[in-house]
Amino acid sequence: MRRGAGRAVLACCVLALGGCGGSEAEVVPRMELEFTSQALFADAALLAIYFYGEDQSCEQIRASQPRPTSILGPYRANLDDAGRQSGIVFRVDAVPVGTYTVFVDALDLNGGLVGTGCSPGQRVLERDVAAIKVTIQDS
Repeated sequence: MRRGAGRAVLACCVLALGGCGGSEAEVVPRMELEFTSQALFADAALLAIYFYGEDQSCEQIRASQPRPTSILGPYRANLDDAGRQSGIVFRVDAVPVGTYTVFVDALDLNGGLVGTGCSPGQRVLERDVAAIKVTIQDS
């Protein structure tokens, strides 16, 4: 990630079954969140995004309720109609260099869990971040 005054920005582009708004010319580190079904995408109203150490597996995290304590997060991103059309952007400040397991809970308007996604081995380097892709499936 590019660092300016000790801050890093992670842009989050939400994909609806494979399509994403935004220009290819944009040079912004990003996280792609993909949903396995249109129904799940329509039901999700809030995304909770966690960064865990690489020693935590997706299975361990998914099996724990409440979620285990994460290194970073949970970051919350509202998924409204505008977000479904053009994606959402949220800020993550001071992401340390390292390797993470990125976990996402998709919640409905009432806070009920509708789906989860997990992507282990995501690397944040000194000057950039590997493209992070998390696929959210029905819970």
